[in-house]
Amino acid sequence: MKKVVLFFLTAVLCVLMIAGSLLLFDRAEEQEPEDYPVTVYYVRQTDQGERLFPATHRADVPPGPEELFVRLGQDPAGEENLTLIPEGTRLLSSVWREGLLELSFSPELASGNLGSTGEELLIWQLVNTMCTLDDVEEVRIVVEGRTDLYGHISLEEPFSFREDLVIREDQ
Repeated sequence: MKKVVLFFLTAVLCVLMIAGSLLLFDRAEEQEPEDYPVTVYYVRQTDQGERLFPATHRADVPPGPEELFVRLGQDPAGEENLTLIPEGTRLLSSVWREGLLELSFSPELASGNLGSTGEELLIWQLVNTMCTLDDVEEVRIVVEGRTDLYGHISLEEPFSFREDLVIREDQ
């Protein structure tokens, strides 16, 4: 008799465990994946000259420097937007410490000939985009020991977000 009761209790316990697992599995499937905003800054020609325009994309994982850099090189979210990052440029590494994000790029980043305005927009296209990450206040750009990109702006000091270069949709 004890064996029958023990067998019955074991069978009930197994059924309950299977039912509970199926319920948890169904709930996991019902949950929508998280949706994270990814803001990148593209260059746009305006009445005030060339400015940076924020475009928001969506991602299913929280973005990091690599994700943002890839997004900058992809579809610029509209025909009037463009990226100044030279083709073939690679982000070699990113190191974050205490509000400073250091980005190391391949030499292709310095291979263009953009002039002083283009150099400024390229730098702040990267900086403003990276400053959208939590806890990033400054960005240092490193290109294989260079002290500048095209001879106009020094890379020796870190850069901060520049609102004065940004144009919003309603402006």
